[in-house]
Amino acid sequence: MAAFLDDLLAGWRSAWRRPGSNALLIAVLALGIGSATAMFSVMRPVLMQALPYADPERLVYVWETDLANGELTGGASFPDLADWRARTRTLARIGAYARSNASLATPGGSPRRILALNVTHDLAATLGVTPILGRDFQDSDDRLGAAPVAMLSEGLWRGSFGADPTVVGQRLEIDGASTEIIGVMPAGGPWALRGDIWRPVVPTQKNFLEERGVHSLSVVARLAAGTTIDQADQDMRRIASALESEYPEENVGRNARVVGMHAFLLADIKRPLGMLAAAVGILLLLTCCNAAMLLIARAGAREAELGLRSSLGAARARLLRQFAAESLILALIGGLLGVALAHASLQVMVALNPLPALAPDRWRVDLAALAFTLLTSVLAALLAGTVPAWIASKIDPARALGNARGTSAIGGEAARRILVSVQVAVAMALLLGVGVLLRSYVQLTRIDPGLRPAGVATVSLDLPPSDYPMPPLEEYPHWPALVRFMDNLIERARAIPGAQSVALTQHAPLAPAWTTSLEVEGRSVPAGTHEEIQLNGFSPGALATLGIPLLAGRDFDARDRADSAKVLLINAAAARRYFPGQDPVGRRIRFWRTWREVVGVVGDVRSDGLSEPAQPMLHVPLAQAPMSSMTLSVRTSGDPTLLLKPMRETLWAVEPAAVPFDEGSIIERLDRLLAPQQFAFALTGLLALLAGLLALSGQIGLITLEVQRRRSEIGVRVALGARPHHVLSTILQRSLRATAVGMGLGLAVYLAAAPVLEHFVYGIATRDPLSSISVIAIFLVTALLAAAIPARRALRLDPMQALRAE
Repeated sequence: MAAFLDDLLAGWRSAWRRPGSNALLIAVLALGIGSATAMFSVMRPVLMQALPYADPERLVYVWETDLANGELTGGASFPDLADWRARTRTLARIGAYARSNASLATPGGSPRRILALNVTHDLAATLGVTPILGRDFQDSDDRLGAAPVAMLSEGLWRGSFGADPTVVGQRLEIDGASTEIIGVMPAGGPWALRGDIWRPVVPTQKNFLEERGVHSLSVVARLAAGTTIDQADQDMRRIASALESEYPEENVGRNARVVGMHAFLLADIKRPLGMLAAAVGILLLLTCCNAAMLLIARAGAREAELGLRSSLGAARARLLRQFAAESLILALIGGLLGVALAHASLQVMVALNPLPALAPDRWRVDLAALAFTLLTSVLAALLAGTVPAWIASKIDPARALGNARGTSAIGGEAARRILVSVQVAVAMALLLGVGVLLRSYVQLTRIDPGLRPAGVATVSLDLPPSDYPMPPLEEYPHWPALVRFMDNLIERARAIPGAQSVALTQHAPLAPAWTTSLEVEGRSVPAGTHEEIQLNGFSPGALATLGIPLLAGRDFDARDRADSAKVLLINAAAARRYFPGQDPVGRRIRFWRTWREVVGVVGDVRSDGLSEPAQPMLHVPLAQAPMSSMTLSVRTSGDPTLLLKPMRETLWAVEPAAVPFDEGSIIERLDRLLAPQQFAFALTGLLALLAGLLALSGQIGLITLEVQRRRSEIGVRVALGARPHHVLSTILQRSLRATAVGMGLGLAVYLAAAPVLEHFVYGIATRDPLSSISVIAIFLVTALLAAAIPARRALRLDPMQALRAE
């Protein structure tokens, strides 16, 4: 142990004696270690930490499925939930929730939009979590007519109430109703179970309590002791099959499945995170290869010192140990810098991250990340230092001390070429992948979204339920107060300076729409199944305002009111599916228990993301399907963002209690749709760029060593009149051979792994020839230019000095 400490001290002194060369080596190691630490900090809260609940492995989601319509994670209705609770043999507790938006107004403050988690009274008990202040909900809170109560999230409590310990018992206004604060829920938990407030679900969905066909609840359950997920899944399938038989109209085709909570929450992000982690691991391997190249070069520069120590009796094991200690010192310093790099990288990634499922609020370099950094530094020291230490320990003392011919006594030429080939292969594989992602991203930016986005400003809005209570289902859609509001808002918005046309829509342009069951007159479906379709609401003039083409029939107009004939528009995708080769205008479709006539066909709009084809959709007049949440759109010939302020002012002039949100232009909405692809491309592109730079620097280092090793031969050949291009060719031939081998290996590796990218590209094949040829050509030209830098230095060698050395 004492000897190893001496070696560490010697390594520290050696590092300080060569600050220039060590700075580059430390920077390379810091790059790899810092990237790995940042990736660990991203993955740990999502993949490696247990859910912050009691016995989280027993928590499951219970979903309704509708395989005929491709639905695997459907919600449950209130009647179905009651039956599940009464009939299950495998679930100890069952809770449920529905996420929604709400308006919040604190005393003296204006209303603002928040995210509400509307929960059954026993959800917290099912999860195994308790309030940090106050009490949980009781059964009496979750009933019709109960006094409004709510629990704050810890984030809202700290941010808006200054962590006031006396907040319990205070009142605030939620959706226009005075509500008592009864508790504060702790921070943490997965993104799907987060909300600014928790409130009882029954009062928020009073019209749907008896509606078995309204599937609005996400169901969470706790397995009974000794029960497996498979057993619970079979149990729930049994219950769902019985309910389908008992309620064939509402539950036709609906089954149930049980999925572990943690597994479900990771389903959409596990693969991309795994790919990103693999890319970071590859980058770490590249930095270790590059560091090994630098250490081999340093061993060559120290051959006289090493030869002298060997001739004076230094044991090979001692040389190995000292080289390893020096590598460890450099790696630990690189690790320290890597921690700072990881911290800075996380700040940038938090600002760019468009995926709340990755829990960016929990990304930090904590003690676990520091322990990972230490472990990674030691691993990097082993990977980077083992081969150079072995080569240096095999030095020939006689050649080292008598080296006057300009040849090196340090071996390892084969190792250096292998390291360069590995670096080039890995960089090439990454760059080929990024080339495909880049072309895919370009394809996405060229997709026609189905509307004319330029010049349209949008402001979404919520109206307070206390002022606009939804009428009973038997009276709906007659909602006079809401219809008057919509008419007044459209009339006033038309007067905004610069406004060319105005419209209201149920959902924001390009946003996902609701789905509903439908029946097409004259169309039969297999027994035991039903069909579903997306649904949106339009005011008259919405097609012109949004730039959606009318393909057949007519648009909505002022005659389409709640008490007039029920009509609808369908998009081209719906016309192709339900009326192939026919004229849909005049045909009838039934949903919400009402037959409606098709009066027009409109163009397809991509509401499920640009990479997904437009799905069949119905458009109904807003007056015939009013909702208290909607979006105001205004088209202008100028900058649409300049209309946002007058649009807000117009809204408040019509309804002071309205809560505007999600303001911006449709162009900005398109940018947000592309944000996940931009984020993925930026990260992988940066990693591939760094990998390419490391590979090229390794190539430059190899050629520099080749020049150093053969400097006397080169000098003699120049002195004897060799032509410069012959000298360059001789120097580059063997070194670029390693680069060519690496490029071939990288291409083979990418072609073998290309199917993994199928889920992440759009519009092109993962083995796209154009992308591959472009990347190979760019890398080859760059490699040749990089190789020419050290090669040309060889031509400037003084022949007389070379001859004197001989």
